[in-house]
Amino acid sequence: MLKQLPLRLRSASYFLRGGFFVRPLVIAVFLGFCGAALSALEEAYPAASA
Repeated sequence: MLKQLPLRLRSASYFLRGGFFVRPLVIAVFLGFCGAALSALEEAYPAASA
């Protein structure tokens, strides 16, 4: 069990930095933030959306 622990930690770190999880998550959060900001802007300045 103790010999597999570093392997599991390496596997977890590879999973997190590999891009299959982190990159899409960052992109989704960024696009969600942009959508929320644009929605708030449209509510604050309704004439700007025309």
